[in-house]
Amino acid sequence: MQARTSLGDGLIEHLEAGLGIIQEGWADRDDKGPQVVRFAENGAAGWTAYSTLGLSRHSLASRVSGRVIRMELLMLVRANVEPRPVVALLHDVAGMVMRDHGALLRGDVVCPESGLGDGSALNALYVTTPAYLPVEFATFHGPTDDVVIAWLVPISPDERAFVDQHGWSRFEDVLVEQNPDLIDVNRPPCIRPNHDWSG
Repeated sequence: MQARTSLGDGLIEHLEAGLGIIQEGWADRDDKGPQVVRFAENGAAGWTAYSTLGLSRHSLASRVSGRVIRMELLMLVRANVEPRPVVALLHDVAGMVMRDHGALLRGDVVCPESGLGDGSALNALYVTTPAYLPVEFATFHGPTDDVVIAWLVPISPDERAFVDQHGWSRFEDVLVEQNPDLIDVNRPPCIRPNHDWSG
């Protein structure tokens, strides 16, 4: 399916400048929500990007500040990962966001019904800024509204528990310290059970 282009001026160009040319797209089940698009493989970085396209048409409220946020959702995976589970995850999370009318914030963890397949133990998605891309990619400054690009990073149950217990900032410190390959859906978890992280 060809990507629909009835969005605000420049958003698609912004996404393609950072992620590559859109190759294909998938509508959601009832064709009322955003579609999901796949970008050309980034051979140098070793990943393929998928994002929602059209979620930013919806006004979402921050539960912290109350301000309106427009956003699109991003996932980065190895090029050999099958599209189907990634597309399903993005559709599921977009649907959750639209039903709640609430924006995802940095440090949130979401647990969609669909997963990444039998081979992955990473069953939750951590929301953060797209750290593998230039800083300016994280926000599209449109003619009328800004659009935040939220990166959904697959995480393990122990990593999810760590975020709940220690907070997202400490979790991101651990990611910096250990530098895991966050595009590998079969990576080992950063958090070891029963390890003392109080120090």
